Amino acid sequence: MNHIYLDFDAVHKKQEAIQLAADMEECDLMVLSEENETVGLKEAGYMESGRGILITCFNSGWLHYHSKLFREHPMITHWIVAVLWNGKQAVKDMIYRQLLSAVEEEDCYCEIVFEDSERWDAIREAVNRPVKTKKSCAVVSKNKALAQDAAEVMQTYLNDWIVHPVDDVKNNDYSYEDAVFVVGCSCDEMLILPPKKGAKKKIFWLNEPFFMENEAKTSIVNEIGEKMNELGWDIFDYHNITYISSIECEMAFVKIYREEITPMALMLKDDFVMWDDYGLPVSFSRMSSENIQLFLESNCRFSDMACQLSAKRKNNEG
Repeated sequence: MNHIYLDFDAVHKKQEAIQLAADMEECDLMVLSEENETVGLKEAGYMESGRGILITCFNSGWLHYHSKLFREHPMITHWIVAVLWNGKQAVKDMIYRQLLSAVEEEDCYCEIVFEDSERWDAIREAVNRPVKTKKSCAVVSKNKALAQDAAEVMQTYLNDWIVHPVDDVKNNDYSYEDAVFVVGCSCDEMLILPPKKGAKKKIFWLNEPFFMENEAKTSIVNEIGEKMNELGWDIFDYHNITYISSIECEMAFVKIYREEITPMALMLKDDFVMWDDYGLPVSFSRMSSENIQLFLESNCRFSDMACQLSAKRKNNEG
């Protein structure tokens, strides 16, 4: 189901909006007014999920009632903001950044379309694409094998998402992606261009098979942040979105979760390394099913990352 919202600054385009709705299957149209900007699906009694299309001239930029419109209709998981203007690229980039910042905390996917044709060709092209019904996370790295392994593990935790590795890391158009997950065995393997489009959420992970002191973790996260920002990621604080763990441990933990192996089976694996609270290796004689399980729970991070990616606004939960 498609739901078109015509902003009050675009009411002079009402006939075009009516025609667009008539040309689409299963579509309704709501005209927003300056006096009652947020009249919409709730008030009209519509509760069917689907895609929302906000058509606006964006005369005053992104305003509070736009965010309220999004927030009050959590059943709409895919939004298209169609701006009836098509000027200089620098201004379009500024509007795009403003929009992404405004909807950053909303639990939905949002794309922006700039339109200046009489037939609304750009809008029609956007609405003719499939409605996005599942969230998607792109896993990117210069290390393709690691990206594949990381995607498989993360898919277990985000089972209602589509998690997939990206083959061509030079193409940084992540349209239709809700998140980008940057992974690597070193900082250099993570040096990927920032998203040109899409991927509202970003998260970073370094594969480290051995114990690492907190001071060393802080240092490597600072290095990752500095080099990523040099590429244009422009993120203020990487410490809240960068994680460090071992892919071998993460894969083992998932297999235990799926009951494919027991914790004690890891004792037979040459690449399984277990350490104590001081970073010292634990001998086989001190290993047990319980302390192997506790070790993995303490040192695996993919579950935490999945929770961060799938976190919803409190007023949208439940």
